[in-house]
This record gives sequence, structure tokens and C-alpha cells, in this order.
Amino acid sequence: MGKCEYRAYYDNNVYTCSREKVAGSRYCIFHDKNFWERNENKVEREFERYLENCIENNKPLEAIGFHLPVVIFPKNEINIDLYFNKAKIHHLSFSEKRIKHVNLSDAKIGFLSFEDSKIINFFSKGATIDVIESLGGSSFNNFILRSSKTNQIMFLSDKFKTAQFLLSEINELWFDSCEFEEYANFEYTRFLNECEWSNIKFRGFVNFKFTELRKASFMNISFEKFATFYGAKFGDVRFIKTDLSNVVLANTQNLDKIQLVNISWKTQKQHKNHIIKFIDDIFKNQRIQIFEERLLLEKNKIKEEIKEKSAPIILNEEFNLTLEEVLATYRMLRDNYERRGDYETAGRLFVSEMELKRILRDDGKKKSWIGRNLSPSGLYKWLALYGESYIRPIIWSVFVISTFAFLRRIMNNNEDLKSAFINSFLVYLQTPPQNNLINSVERAISIILVALLFIALRRKLERKYRY
Repeated sequence: MGKCEYRAYYDNNVYTCSREKVAGSRYCIFHDKNFWERNENKVEREFERYLENCIENNKPLEAIGFHLPVVIFPKNEINIDLYFNKAKIHHLSFSEKRIKHVNLSDAKIGFLSFEDSKIINFFSKGATIDVIESLGGSSFNNFILRSSKTNQIMFLSDKFKTAQFLLSEINELWFDSCEFEEYANFEYTRFLNECEWSNIKFRGFVNFKFTELRKASFMNISFEKFATFYGAKFGDVRFIKTDLSNVVLANTQNLDKIQLVNISWKTQKQHKNHIIKFIDDIFKNQRIQIFEERLLLEKNKIKEEIKEKSAPIILNEEFNLTLEEVLATYRMLRDNYERRGDYETAGRLFVSEMELKRILRDDGKKKSWIGRNLSPSGLYKWLALYGESYIRPIIWSVFVISTFAFLRRIMNNNEDLKSAFINSFLVYLQTPPQNNLINSVERAISIILVALLFIALRRKLERKYRY
């Protein structure tokens, strides 16, 4: 009958099948695309013999271009390399197996299952897999799904040392109670339908750069190192009970429209000086600091941290963020919280935006001390926290009234302290006692403080009716 005519390239190798042809076909029982449908049991038995032979002789299993109905490995530990490149398999199961290396590049798999599996290396490039399912207890040392299409992925209570879902197209996805030890990379992947990450611990670096998330949920996620969504396209996306202190959200689309529920952010470090800390607490000066600002201000420090940990994620775009990009991220987040009625968080984000403008020049370099503290924006901060604090103008008003009362008492010995306070209060309210230098100065200051008080109160009322 002659030899099978199947030829293929895989991993820079040429595969040539040497099996006998099937009667009436140019191919063997594994490469004839219709033979397995009529002779399912025979194909399974022949594949098992081939697998046992490879294991006994410690040779790689080359199932290149095979057409197989079901593949279930008979032994618990497979210490040979498994190549299923270009194969078409109805059901491939690695449940309760320890696998050294498996390659599914350019394969077409109907159902791929894991449960209590130990996979050292899993690699798939250009594959089409209908369903990937793990019901828990599996661990993956190195998992790579690249440039592939998958209809449904489910991993429950599994552990990944490194995981890469790159340049792929995934319709539905569920990760629940999984751990990613070193890094997880989802860059340029399109998530087309319902995708959910819940109760996940990302202990290393996480990359969602330039992903498309049409309908996704991140619930109770722990980003312990750095995570980036730079350039991601958000659709109906929800972050729930998640700490975003170490997450980059710059240049993402629709950031102002995603749902942010019970989110934790990094707040400004409390001052070591107890007096300044007490004043900060009174004035509510604990502003939010997003990770983009830290990248802008502490670029070299963060680069060293990443270098020390040998992070595989390249942060070129993140380390080249401009001041305007960081400010835009603050504005988008502020608009998001205002739309949802969380005006306190929106106000803290506005303070952070203004603080960055006060501290840095347009080119990202730090302003001088005078530029930071005695400029209009600096005075605006100290007097009214950029219009976010009505307490500051009130406290400054009490200070001004008291100061000018004591000045009057010193300059006019005939005036008792009570009268001095009453006169100072009346002048502050722009009532017309006699004109002199002290009264004119106090009136001028009072106009500024009353205006700032009005702005702060108006802003708080405005937000309630904006959306």
C-alpha cells in the first residue's frame, strides 16, 4: 500500500510519517481525516501502543497532524515531550497526570481538560481550542497560550508559576481562587464576552497592556507587585473589592465609565512630625496617589525594584508617561467617581491632580520651593485645599479675626479685648466702621477667604446635581 504521504514542519523540524497508508487513502490511520470516525477504537488502541513505545524507549511522542477522538494517558507520570502540533483531537485529558512538556501549536482541540494535574511546560501557538477546563488542584510551572483562539476557559483553584495568554482571542473566561506566583501576561489579548477573575492572588507582575475587555469582572483581586492595563480598551468592566495601588490605568479607553466598587488606593504617607500630622488630619489632607504618579516621581527607584526582581514585563510606555497623561488619568478617575456619587473620593482625586500641577512643571521637572508654596496654586492649597475644604477658610477666618483683634488692642489702648474682637468680626463681614489701614487690610483678606469658602461649598453642592 505504500507509506503515508503526510509531511509537516514543526519547531524548526521536518516531520515525515513512515506508517502504512490506509486502503484507498494517501495517508495512515492517524493522518486520514475520516478514518478515526469509522474506526474510533482501532485508532485509540494504535495510539496507546505508540505512546507506550515512546515511553519505554524514552523518545518524544510526535503526534504531528494526528486525527484522534480521545486521548487519555494510561500512566500518571509522562516524562517525555509530547508534540501534538497541527493535530485534531476531540478530547485531550491531562487529569491526574504529571506532564513534562506538551506542545499544541496549530492544533485543533475540542475539549482540553486538567484536574489535579502537574504540568511542567505547556505551550500552544496558533491553536484553536473550543474548551479549556480545570476543575482544581492543578499546577503549571510554565503555561503559554499564544496567538490562539479559545471559546471557553475555566480554571478553578489552580496555581501558575508563570502564565502567558498572549495575542489570543478568548470568548469566555473564568479564573476563580487561582494563584500566579511570578508573572501573568495577557498582553494584546481580546476578551470578547463574559470574562471573570475572582479571588485571585497575583504575587508577581501582571500585564494587561493593550488588551480588549468587552465584558469583564475583577473581584477581590490581590495585585501584590506591579500590574499594568496601559492602553487597554475597557467595555463593561468592573473592579470590585480590589486594591489598585500598584496598577497602571493610563491611556485606557472608557476609564471614566467602568465600575469601581470598594476600591483601595494608596494614600499619601502620613508625616512623621506629630503637629503636621495633626493638622493634616484636621484638614483631611490624605490624598490618593495613583501608581502613574509614582512612576513619574520615583522612576529610577521603581526601575531598580523591577531590575532586582528580574521582572519580565517591559514597562517602556509606563516609564515614559508625561505629566499630562498622569493628570488625564486622575481626571478620568475623578469623573468616574462623580458619576457614581462618590464625591469624597472624587474630591481626593481632584486634590491629587492639583498637587501634581503644583509640584511639577509642564516638562515633568520639580518646581522650586517658592514655585511650589508661594505661587497662586500653592496659596490656594494652604488656604482652601484647592476648593475642596470649607474647614480651612473657616479656620483661617478665625485666625484673621483673632489676629486683627489683638492688633487693635495693641494699637488702641482704650479698646478692651471684647470690643476689639467685635469690631474685627464686623470689619470681616464688610460692615462700615471707620476706615483705616488695619480695617482695609482685614476687609481685603476677608473677601478672599469668604470667596474660597463659597467656592468650596458650591463645589460640594454642584457635584450632587452634575450627573
